[in-house]
Amino acid sequence: MKNVRIDDNHELRCWNCGGKAFQEKRTGRSKVLVGVGTLATKRKLKCQTCSEYNVPGNAKPYTGPEGRKYRKQWDKQQATQTSVPQPPPATRQPPPPPA
Repeated sequence: MKNVRIDDNHELRCWNCGGKAFQEKRTGRSKVLVGVGTLATKRKLKCQTCSEYNVPGNAKPYTGPEGRKYRKQWDKQQATQTSVPQPPPATRQPPPPPA
């Protein structure tokens, strides 16, 4: 379990896959505890994309997914975005003066 990440838009992201969909759950280990111990444990954020648990405490900045599978996809996506040249912004020229 690692800390959840936070992106530039202040949205929580999964450390493993970068997903944004979470469900608040207690881990299986905490469910083994009996009685009040179960209720005393803090809930974790479970990613609905990759099923990894994220600790909601100290959110670190999001720099991309850390899981190998998802990191390869991220790197490919970033490479295609930077390799496509952006057209220069159109400049408006003032209309010619009337004759």
